[in-house]
Amino acid sequence: MTLLQRDYQVNALAVGDLDADGRPDVALSTVGAADGISLRVFFSRPGGWQEMPGGLPGLGPYSALQLGDVDGDGSLDVVAVGPGQDRLLINDGSGHFFDASVLALPLDAASGTALLLVDLDRDSDLDLVTGNSAATMRLYVNDGHGKFNDRTPVLPRRIETVGWLGAANVDGDADTDVVLLAGGAAAVRIYLSVEP
Repeated sequence: MTLLQRDYQVNALAVGDLDADGRPDVALSTVGAADGISLRVFFSRPGGWQEMPGGLPGLGPYSALQLGDVDGDGSLDVVAVGPGQDRLLINDGSGHFFDASVLALPLDAASGTALLLVDLDRDSDLDLVTGNSAATMRLYVNDGHGKFNDRTPVLPRRIETVGWLGAANVDGDADTDVVLLAGGAAAVRIYLSVEP
């Protein structure tokens, strides 16, 4: 089933129930649309798909996006990365979004290429890892209420372009590790968590 006829390119997509109606919705990062919208949401309705008028806040293009409950209220929020400041859009639970990027994320002018929402410090909230183009990766730790603190210095410092990020318990201990795919000779690497 197609969402709609379109005049834009899709860079990334994420699926989840954004309006708490029990049906999966779709968020898209788009480029080249005549209407200039960079982040779109299509709500699943009994009769088909309905696009959110005006899209989500923020000017793209965005290279990656993910959905996750970052503020612990039970609703899925949207995180998107691309050139310039990373975006955090907080969901009120019914599919209406507030741009909390300036209030909740550290300032970052790098060009984001990949992102990962995962609980890395085992405190039951989602932390954020961003991969960038020709820059270091960034680690932002969630305070439990959707505000992120910069903990980038705990990561190995490498200037590179990251194309993909994933999470797994690679070494069989109690915490989550980060797997990344980057350009260069050491294209696939694993960063093992040392959280107690």
